[in-house]
Amino acid sequence: MRIRFLVLGKFKNKALEELFNYYIKLATQFAKVESIALGVTSRTEQDETVSRWLEKNAHRSYVTVLDERGKEFDSQGFAKKMEQIRGGSHSDWTIICGGAWGFSDSLRSKAHLEWALAKMTLPHELALVVSAEQVFRGLSILANHPYHHQ
Repeated sequence: MRIRFLVLGKFKNKALEELFNYYIKLATQFAKVESIALGVTSRTEQDETVSRWLEKNAHRSYVTVLDERGKEFDSQGFAKKMEQIRGGSHSDWTIICGGAWGFSDSLRSKAHLEWALAKMTLPHELALVVSAEQVFRGLSILANHPYHHQ
């Protein structure tokens, strides 16, 4: 399965961008993982850009949006969810982190999963780092890699 992170805003903090890319690189030990930058500057542009992208790609992708109203997981539970996604009918998994505007209801309704990293609102750059690390952690749990400690 290929895992894609749709990055909607631009990284302003280079240290966070490097950390995000670091976890993407680590995750590639276990799966094809990539990030796709869709630089957007407004909520309207974000919704239109993501909707167009989903129209072209959603038929084969399990779509997840990061949203504080979504489902929270512990690391083991998230690894189990990843295993379900991997064993399902989708060849791709797309994780979308919105900009400062969050997602419209119509865009959220197109997702298979709304994933909350926390009930708190996080800056999108930090949410990208945390989600990339959790994807790497989940993949390492599924591979019995020693990164995750019980």
